[in-house]
Amino acid sequence: VNGTTCTINGVVLLGNIQVQNGGSLTVTTSTIDGNIQGNNAASITVGAAPSSGSCSGVGGATVIGNIQAQPHSGSFTVECDMITGQVQVQQTGSPATVSYDMIGNGVNVQQSGSVQVHDDTIFGGQLQVQQTGAVTANNNFVAGQIHIQNTGGPSTVTGVSTDQVNIQQVYGGVTVGPLYAGKNVQIQQAYG
Repeated sequence: VNGTTCTINGVVLLGNIQVQNGGSLTVTTSTIDGNIQGNNAASITVGAAPSSGSCSGVGGATVIGNIQAQPHSGSFTVECDMITGQVQVQQTGSPATVSYDMIGNGVNVQQSGSVQVHDDTIFGGQLQVQQTGAVTANNNFVAGQIHIQNTGGPSTVTGVSTDQVNIQQVYGGVTVGPLYAGKNVQIQQAYG
């Protein structure tokens, strides 16, 4: 997808999807056996918003690979999906939302606008958010670490980590809890 809009619905695709140079991609009710990669994309939407807090029947996708957007110029939304790999978004000034997903290898959001990562189950890897605006990381189960660092807005963290939780250099205040960490919770340099 290069500079145009593409909607993929009800498809089984064996291979990768690349979204480039202002292109927009929407994937619903599909299986992608490969990666979804964005480079200067206008928007990437994988899955569909939950209905009344449930993903039942809303058109999520299965991605047997990674979802990556870097750099990314527009909205980034991943909701109600099954992803075997990692979700990664970097260098976007727009909001990034990752919610109601089952993710195999972590979530990594860097240099982004506001970030919402909530109601996800992350089986491997970690939830890492760095150099962003406000962060809402609520109701997640993370098999690895939760790491929130250098955010420019209020940050809220709730949920479960079987490892440790690190929150550092947060401006605009931080709200933690209820939160369970298998090892420890560290909060350093929280301002506001």
